[in-house]
Amino acid sequence: MYETDPGYMPPPDHRRKVTEPLVKMGVNQMLRGIVIFCAAAILAHLLASRLVSIGLGVLFDVMRSVKGADYDTFAATFNSSAVQYVINTFYTVFVVGGPFVLVRLCFRAQRHTPIPMGRPKAGRRWALLVVIGLGMCMLGNLLSSYLDMFMNAITGTEIFDASLESLPESPMDLVMFVVSTAIAPALIEELVFRGILMQPLRAISDRFALVTTAILFGLIHHNPAQIPFAIIAGFVIGYATIVTESLWTGVCIHLLNNLYAVVVTTVYDRFGATVIVNLVTDVVFYGMILAGIVLTILYFSKEKNRAVFRETNNFRFPWYPAGTIPFGVRVSTGGFIGRVFSHPLMLVAVLWMFAETVETAIQSMG
Repeated sequence: MYETDPGYMPPPDHRRKVTEPLVKMGVNQMLRGIVIFCAAAILAHLLASRLVSIGLGVLFDVMRSVKGADYDTFAATFNSSAVQYVINTFYTVFVVGGPFVLVRLCFRAQRHTPIPMGRPKAGRRWALLVVIGLGMCMLGNLLSSYLDMFMNAITGTEIFDASLESLPESPMDLVMFVVSTAIAPALIEELVFRGILMQPLRAISDRFALVTTAILFGLIHHNPAQIPFAIIAGFVIGYATIVTESLWTGVCIHLLNNLYAVVVTTVYDRFGATVIVNLVTDVVFYGMILAGIVLTILYFSKEKNRAVFRETNNFRFPWYPAGTIPFGVRVSTGGFIGRVFSHPLMLVAVLWMFAETVETAIQSMG
């Protein structure tokens, strides 16, 4: 995992004698603390989600058993569009975002890790990265649809259902629909994954943080057909967030992707799958993918835009300048990722997410 350069000498103004074992020990301790924090936050979210699911099941069972209770009226009200929008927004804010924020407050070292909430930098590249990010999200959606067709051919069931159960019936419903389906997920998920989780991981290296959070973002979606989309989207949005030094870049890409899904689903619900609707949606969809691919190739043809992917570190030690490589120690992204997912606490979180994914697939087939 570590490579050393015996010819490297530390600068003469170092405040503490630096040795290679000391550096390795510092990196190991830092990584261990970050992994425990990430795993604890994910487990807290999974536990909260399970408790909410159990609570709703108990509520419905109680309503069925109470004499005199009009269960049909209760079920109809609960499943109405307005109530579903409120529940989905509540779930996103308090069940997805809440546990991560609480766990972050409990870890003193992570509590002080800054989250880039300022104005996006990178000048005109910001708009270019947003277009690239949206195009790559569409490509991820395409791959997920192909995976779903493959699984459908094997199981005879659609695992990935992109349709929305409750569509708006009034202007107020439409506002709540956009908030619950597009705005709230974009804000909360970016705060959680590109903020609370990714920023501490960047203490090791940016490439390590990108790959790790993209994998976690894919696993936590609990849908096997959505995993390709989530990993690609997580990687691209994470890159844009790092380059522009702002979480708002990721929020913008995520929001545009969600709004596209909302608009397309609403159009199909209102007008049906007519020839014109299919033609327009296909032109827009594949046009965004093509634009994303072409712009990605042009963007990364410049050396400076590939800097994030180099094997450099962001180690932060109180006795050594940030961004340097003490004694030639280099980051092996694969080695560090292996250590992340082999940690006992993270293994529990990954196995739980895998179980949730299998449960989702079985329910879809049932």
